[in-house]
Amino acid sequence: KEIPATGHSYTSVVTEPTCTAQGYTTYTCSCGDSYVADYKDALGHSFGEWTVTTAPTCTEKGVETRYCSGCDATETRDVDALGHALVHHDGKAATCTEIGWEAYDTCSRCDYTTYKEIAATGHHHNAVETAPTCTAKGYTTHTCACGDSYVDSYTDALGHSYGAWTQTKAPTCTAKGTEAKTCTRCNASETRGVNALGHDLKHHAAKAATCTEKGWAAYDTCSRCNYTTYKEIPATDHNYTAAVTAPTCTEKGYTTHTCTCGDSYVDSHTNALGHSYGAWAQTKAPTCTAKGTDSRSCTRCGQTEKRDVAALLHDYKNGTCTRCGEKDPNYVAAPVLKITTSAGKPQISWNAVDGATKYWIYRSTDGKTFKYYDSTTKTSYTNKSTSIGTTYYYKVKAVKTVDGTNYTSDLSGAKSILCKPAAPTMSIYRTNGKPQLKWSAVTGATKYWIYRSTDGVNFSYYDSTTKTSYTNSGAASGKKYYYRVKAVAVVNGTNVTSANSNTKSLMTTLAKPTVSITTSNGKPKITWKAVTGADKYYLYRSTDGKNFSYYDSTTKLSYTNTGAKKNTKYYYKVKAICSANTNANSAYSAVVSIKATK
Repeated sequence: KEIPATGHSYTSVVTEPTCTAQGYTTYTCSCGDSYVADYKDALGHSFGEWTVTTAPTCTEKGVETRYCSGCDATETRDVDALGHALVHHDGKAATCTEIGWEAYDTCSRCDYTTYKEIAATGHHHNAVETAPTCTAKGYTTHTCACGDSYVDSYTDALGHSYGAWTQTKAPTCTAKGTEAKTCTRCNASETRGVNALGHDLKHHAAKAATCTEKGWAAYDTCSRCNYTTYKEIPATDHNYTAAVTAPTCTEKGYTTHTCTCGDSYVDSHTNALGHSYGAWAQTKAPTCTAKGTDSRSCTRCGQTEKRDVAALLHDYKNGTCTRCGEKDPNYVAAPVLKITTSAGKPQISWNAVDGATKYWIYRSTDGKTFKYYDSTTKTSYTNKSTSIGTTYYYKVKAVKTVDGTNYTSDLSGAKSILCKPAAPTMSIYRTNGKPQLKWSAVTGATKYWIYRSTDGVNFSYYDSTTKTSYTNSGAASGKKYYYRVKAVAVVNGTNVTSANSNTKSLMTTLAKPTVSITTSNGKPKITWKAVTGADKYYLYRSTDGKNFSYYDSTTKLSYTNTGAKKNTKYYYKVKAICSANTNANSAYSAVVSIKATK
């Protein structure tokens, strides 16, 4: 019986392509038959960046090399010589004693130079003669253009040649004069004294003094100067006799002084005695609105005078006169105070008082001694200049101004308050899924107390910080928390707290994953650190970095996207998931991207 052929049963062996050789698959049967098929093109070299392997110099080329990442193939190319980096230097002229050089260039990278030296020239002296003077010798000076010099050929000084004596200062009656002579060549001079002249006297007769005019004794004067023997005789003055005139009720008293020459004057005035009145006697009684009158008589001359007696004015009490019942037009009622705080500062307020144009504020720190502090036209006042930890007391007066005159009420009742820090203004954020509180620094505060609640009604003290932010790292995931903050100042060892801040709340979440990316066998591989509370992780993928879709889920801390297409760039982000409480799911991680190479 014939047994039919079984047919070939091939096994395949894949040979991958290389940079220079094709890839293919060899199919071999157990009988030894084989063939090759499924050819793949050679990959070609994948060269990296050019790298300098031999650096170029000013005069010689360099070499750059690049390497294939898939094999050991290399390529090289020349790098042009750099050429000289020339620095220009100015020339310097040679001097008598120092060399010079021409302008030249050097290279900042190598020893190249065009420097050429110029030899020193040596000295060339010129001679200048200086003639002798009356007191100095003559000589010859030899000088080079470079400044070098020397002196020789000295001749003797000539000596002075004086002219005739000439008067330079005339003599006076009491002082000597001077004469001088001058050298005709150099103006040098000599001087000598001339004797004083003495006085040229003139005689003057004497004159006797009178009561009002001075006199003098006989005397001499000089015709040339101010010399004199003049002596003055003072006036003799008047010789007066005195007569006294006594004062009366209305006229002054005085004394008259008379001289034998007829001159006279009056002094020693005494005031008029004035009337000597008896006691005032009422002649008409005053009322609240009308004047009264009094009168009295002089005991010496009988003169009589009268005077008005001022109206009594109203005796107002609570705005009504106790004598006549008339209402006080300038009555001002006392305000009624309230007190609270504004930004931690005492704020007082009161009712508007009828007719009041302004209000005067009085302040005390002991509740007993009040001093005027400030004025306002409003019905409230915030005392910004205060110290935390001090209790302040306040009273207020209402003031009504009529024709420039202030009419005031009685002081209000006192109100007091302890000065505290201002209440913070708080904001809330999420950081790594946990509540983070932030607020502005409060003036005077040295620390802050944090209060927490899970129902927004019942708050308990939770923690303290000296910073202006606080992260509640102990908050449970997926739970809503409420927070308040108090500013705290420490005064003399005692904590002085502000009012509560505004209330803020936040639902906690898991921390967002921190991701990195690489490739595994050419496929994108995303890796992240474990997130506390997460039991799995969702991956989202995009090919444009903008539009992401859910892609897959894993309980591991890495994920290889084996379905990625070769030469396609993918973008990924990851979310941490809490299956027991979806409200606790994290925010997306940062986006990472990479190209699949296989």
